[in-house]
Amino acid sequence: SIPFAIIIAFLGLRMAFSKTVWLPKSLLGKTVPSLTLKKITEKTLKVLTKIHKWTHPRLNWLCQYRCIKVINGLLLAILAIFLALPAAVLLPNLTAAWSILLISWGSLEDDGVFLLIGYGLFVLTITFFILTALTIRHVF
Repeated sequence: SIPFAIIIAFLGLRMAFSKTVWLPKSLLGKTVPSLTLKKITEKTLKVLTKIHKWTHPRLNWLCQYRCIKVINGLLLAILAIFLALPAAVLLPNLTAAWSILLISWGSLEDDGVFLLIGYGLFVLTITFFILTALTIRHVF
C-alpha cells in the first residue's frame, strides 16, 4: 500500500493547492498491454457501476466551496499517510482506505453525503490510530 499511498498523498496535496495532476514523462511514456488494460477496465467498470447507483449530486453546497476542496485534498494526504503505515494496524488502514474512497468519490460526483460519511470515517481512523498508539505505549 505504500506506493499507492504516496501517489494518493501527492494527488491530495495537488488537489488542496488547486494544481492539475502532473505525471512524469517517464510514466506517461509507459505502455500497457491491451489484454491487461481490458481486464482492468472490465473489473473497474463493475465496481464503478455498483457505486454509481448510490451516488448522485446531493448537498451540492458542501462540494462547491473552495475551502472544502482544500480540506478534502489535505484529508486525502493525511489519510494516505495512515494508509502507508505497516499492516500490523489493519483496522485503521481499512478505515483510511474507505475514507479515501468516499471522499474522492464524493468530490468527483458532488455528493455531499459521501463526503460527510468520508469525514466520519476520517474521525474514526484518527480515533483508531490514537487508541492503537496508546495501547502499544501502555503494553511496552
